[in-house]
Amino acid sequence: MDSALGWIGQIAAWVRQFIPKWIIIPTTHGGVKWVRGKRLVELTPGIHWYWPVVTVLQTYPIVRQSVDLRPQVMVAANGKTFSAGVVVTYTVEDLKQLLSTTFDPDEVMSEISLAAIYSVLTTLTLEELQTSDISATLTEAIQELVTPYGVHVVRAALTEMAPCRVVKLIIPPAIQ
Repeated sequence: MDSALGWIGQIAAWVRQFIPKWIIIPTTHGGVKWVRGKRLVELTPGIHWYWPVVTVLQTYPIVRQSVDLRPQVMVAANGKTFSAGVVVTYTVEDLKQLLSTTFDPDEVMSEISLAAIYSVLTTLTLEELQTSDISATLTEAIQELVTPYGVHVVRAALTEMAPCRVVKLIIPPAIQ
C-alpha cells in the first residue's frame, strides 16, 4: 500500500520546494545562501527566509572552536627524532570567504595547520623545542596560511612532545 501511494509523497515534496521556508541561525553560527547557485549572501544570527527551489543554505559555527591535531613524527634541525601534537584554537571572521573557497572547512584547517607546524618545528633543535615556548611562532605561521580563508587563529599550542625513535617496516607485496 505504501509503495502504491508513494507517488503522493513525492508530489508533496516537489510542491514544498515552491513554498518559502524559514531558518533560525543561533548566535554561535553564521550562514550563507547560494541564490540560483551563483549569488552568495551571508546570513547573520536570527530568522531568515529562503526559497528552496532556487536557494541552497548552509550554516557553520563561527565562535571559538578547536582542532586537536594528531601527533606527527619529525626530525629536528639537529637530526634528532621527536613526536609532537598540537591543538589549534580559532574563530571564523569571514564565513562567506571560508565556505565559498573550501569544501570541508574542518579538514582544511587540519591540513594547513599540520603543514605549518611541521615547517616551524623542524627548523629548531630538540633542545630549543624543549626549553622555549613556541606557541606564538606556531600561531603566526598558521595564521599566515589561513588568512585567505577568513579564519583567525586564537592560539596554537603543543599538547605533547617527546623524543622518539622511528622503526618503519616495509613489507613487499606478496609474490603470486
